[in-house]
Order: sequence, then structure tokens, then C-alpha cells
Amino acid sequence: MPRTAQGPEKYLYNHLGVSQLQNGQVINPAGLKGFTGILSGDSGKTHTRIAVIYYKMNAYLLVGEVGDRSEFSNLDKLFVISIQTFRPISNREIAGQRPKRVHYIQADKTTTFESLAKKLKLSTEDRDNLRLINGFYPAGEPKVGQWIKIFKQ
Repeated sequence: MPRTAQGPEKYLYNHLGVSQLQNGQVINPAGLKGFTGILSGDSGKTHTRIAVIYYKMNAYLLVGEVGDRSEFSNLDKLFVISIQTFRPISNREIAGQRPKRVHYIQADKTTTFESLAKKLKLSTEDRDNLRLINGFYPAGEPKVGQWIKIFKQ
């Protein structure tokens, strides 16, 4: 969400309308500005942690809710650890994450899933997934002229 000129704590109270937090604290995952706390639940029991982290012109809101309040204490510790892992990704990481796209190839008389796996350098599991995606799992081979889906970056 777009952030405001206010700090993360005030953002929670003023912009998001959080009425009250318990155990509120400033957080700085990866050197970013943030704030976290526990929302009050019914009858004063707690079951939701909320955090907001500022990065550039955005406010990232993280909410962890536990249905069984008796488990909240244990799960909240894990959620706090997760919040601390928040970090911006680098341009190098973004560039390396081109999505895979579906490509089609037409089978000829030599096309088998084994030959496709070798050509595409697929593991045995990936070869089986290719069979599954094309409707040939657990066994079977494409017929000449049949279109086969493969995934490439």
C-alpha cells in the first residue's frame, strides 16, 4: 500500500485504524523502518500479530492470525522471526527470475519423454511431471504429429 509521511507506528493507528496494540515495538528488518505489535482479541485474549514495514514509497502490511489462541505464543515467535526476514530483493535477483513459459513442440517418430528429458536436461521427477502435464502419466509416449507442452525460460 502507499505509505504516508507518518512513521510506521502512526501509520498503523491513523491510516489503518488499529485501535490498540500490545507489546508494540520498533523493528528494523534489513535496516528498514517498521513497527509490530499484537492486536487485542475478544475478552483481552491475543491471537493476531500485525506489522508494517516501509520500503521506498510503500508500506508492507504483515498479519499473522492464529485460530487456536492456546497456540498463539509458540506461533507468534515464529511469525516474529519471519517478519525479521523481510528484505528488498536486488535487481540481480529480479533479472534471474524470468518466468517459465509454455512452448509447444510437435512430436515426430523419434520423440519420447526420455529424449525430451535429455534434450531439456530434466531430472527424472521433471520428466514425470512433463508426462503428467501432457496426459501420459505414468506411462505412454506421444504419437507422431501430437503437440507436447514443455516449459522454458
